[in-house]
Amino acid sequence: MADPIMTAIAVALAGKATEALAVGGRAAWSALVQLVRARVADSPEATEALAAAASGADDGAEVPRLARQLEALAGTDPVFSAEIRRLWAQASTAASADRGGVVNQISGTVHGTVVQAGEIHGGIRFDNPTPPRD
Repeated sequence: MADPIMTAIAVALAGKATEALAVGGRAAWSALVQLVRARVADSPEATEALAAAASGADDGAEVPRLARQLEALAGTDPVFSAEIRRLWAQASTAASADRGGVVNQISGTVHGTVVQAGEIHGGIRFDNPTPPRD
């Protein structure tokens, strides 16, 4: 099964979501495109897949083919894998926020209740649980 992040990146690189991403995450998107172009330059198969996907002549095979190539490159290059995922997260988060979407992020260990929401009309109530003992 294809990596959903690589598939989303392949779709965006094929021009299907570039406009939306360019609005919100221009710097991260530009860096992601440069990273991909530089990395695929070492692989004729990946270069061909990127060119075919970007050509716009989508017969349904180009985007999945590019996603597989990106996944293969990421699987053999941990630095590329980490960087492409980091840049994708930045670009897609910025694009979502720029379009009026809500971006909620939680990291680390969380003890207790967390609410992630865009708008809340009315109240929210939680029972007051006893905090965990460390």
